[in-house]
Amino acid sequence: SLPRTTSSRNLDRFRRMLVCRAIGCDASDFCHEHVEPLFPGGSGSEEILVDPPLVTEQGRTIADDKARMSALLAEAGLRTPRFVALRGAGDIDTTVEAAAALRWPLVVKPLRGRQGLGVTLNVTSAAELRALLRAADGGAIVEEQIPQPIAEYRVLVVGGKVADVVERRAAEVVGRGGRTIAQLVAAAAEARRGRLEALATIALDEAFLAARGLRPDDVPADGERVRVGKLNNLHRGGDVYQVPELHPSVSAMAARVAALFPPRQRILGIDFASDDIAARDAATDGWIIEVNANPGLTMHFTARGPACAFRADHAVLLEKLATAKRALFG
Repeated sequence: SLPRTTSSRNLDRFRRMLVCRAIGCDASDFCHEHVEPLFPGGSGSEEILVDPPLVTEQGRTIADDKARMSALLAEAGLRTPRFVALRGAGDIDTTVEAAAALRWPLVVKPLRGRQGLGVTLNVTSAAELRALLRAADGGAIVEEQIPQPIAEYRVLVVGGKVADVVERRAAEVVGRGGRTIAQLVAAAAEARRGRLEALATIALDEAFLAARGLRPDDVPADGERVRVGKLNNLHRGGDVYQVPELHPSVSAMAARVAALFPPRQRILGIDFASDDIAARDAATDGWIIEVNANPGLTMHFTARGPACAFRADHAVLLEKLATAKRALFG
């Protein structure tokens, strides 16, 4: 079994949580010995990523190229932001010219990337866009930024059906005890480390604070909530919350996205934006931002709030658990 280091103790707690979330029991019902047979000793990343047989190489090839994925969504009549793509340094001028026809501000992302790395929001000028494209390594996708404020969700699809949905929110801290914003961020990061090592990073965006007249050494009032960055990615400090209700159209949207992939691609993560996923029609009042063919499962097992009704399908959850086991320990 794993050595009893701080890291492995955290992982042991996470193993128990996975089992309990999947089969609907209380964590106190399990001890390490009960869980160990399900998760034999070994090592692996504490970020849970799925792997074959639920993920196919063809599926990953489709989704990993963001421009190709966006084009497929648009061709299928699914609502996604309009975009232009940069595939080579010699195409920068053409890309900037094409981007002029989009609705600004824009978002610039790596053509292939994950965990929110390299994403720039609120690009407002051709000069800024050109500079970002010059710095892009491996190509970029330039797309219309979704109107704000709006909520962003991860829709987990297993076997063409919605298995789970969580809301992703940007990192924020709450004023307490005369601490500065920077101190509150450090304390929040340490608290996240206790939940899972992979969550320990919170990106403090000083430019984002400055645009709101704030500095890292400012002291918010007790109870005051301060957003500290633009990105809601879990690995950039964002947090996740359970979604209690869904509009029926979300299931139809998920099935249409799944149909774009090979039948053996059994799992997908859809990044979806909507101002109300419970009340709005996904076909007309939301946007598919990205599709991930090898989605991380961590957020689905660490989301805050009560479990949602559509998580009651234990067969689907146990399938996710088995996938998580393979990803952790091979």
